[in-house]
Amino acid sequence: MSSQSRATIPKFLRLKCVRLRKDGLTYPQIQQRIQLEDERTVSIPSMSRIYKKFTETGSVDDRRRCGPPRCLGPAEREKLDARMEEDDETSARDLQTHLNTPNTSTSTICRERRRLGWIRGSTRYCQTVRKVNQEKRFVHCARVLAKEDTFDDVIFTDECTVQLESHVSLCYRRKGSAPKLKPKPKHPYKVHVWAGVSRRGTTELCIFTGKLNSIGYQGILEECLLPFIQKKYPEGHRFMQDNDPKHTSRSTQDWCTANDVVHWVTPLNPPTSTQLRKCGLK
Repeated sequence: MSSQSRATIPKFLRLKCVRLRKDGLTYPQIQQRIQLEDERTVSIPSMSRIYKKFTETGSVDDRRRCGPPRCLGPAEREKLDARMEEDDETSARDLQTHLNTPNTSTSTICRERRRLGWIRGSTRYCQTVRKVNQEKRFVHCARVLAKEDTFDDVIFTDECTVQLESHVSLCYRRKGSAPKLKPKPKHPYKVHVWAGVSRRGTTELCIFTGKLNSIGYQGILEECLLPFIQKKYPEGHRFMQDNDPKHTSRSTQDWCTANDVVHWVTPLNPPTSTQLRKCGLK
């Protein structure tokens, strides 16, 4: 059994060491007796320090630690928790200012924040949805659930953008060498990808560059969507897309009607960045 450090020696053992020492026992005798009676091991230097402190101060308690407090009080913890509920991006230094505790270190604040159940994680972003659109989406989802829709005939489509060049924020270099400079273009080359997916398979991928308008989008549908519908859904289908302007334009809707493409209308998308800027939001 390993010797216990002074900080972990229970108070009853400290008092026992003092009592036995005052009775005339030597430190090795005290150590052997504690091992037999209490099944604990206390080192001789620890017993010597305990007895010396008792003779000097009349107590075996630990001295009051100096320096900044190592924990927050109940009021500060409650205030910290409320601040994190209000703003989950608050840093430890901001909390230090908010709590008005300049003598409390940021490490102590971080420790108290962890004890309150707050953990750090990467941010996951989602679209901003206006209140009116939230209600429309709720009604749409409720209608789908009521019908017990299995989406067997739905073709989900969307576009995404792929940046062909990127660098991670960290790299390795030999000790003593100069940091590596890696060129980064102001406008890296990008390509756009359109595709559809359904229970019966996927459409052909369409990779394109530049800006896409309604006429170009109709060309993608004619090349990739129509053959898929004719092959996989000859008996009927529902075509789902988001509410991008080139998707919902009169020209595209007329094209869908002329080519017997059944557009499954979904609730509106969130507001555009232009609308948000007009509202003072960025």
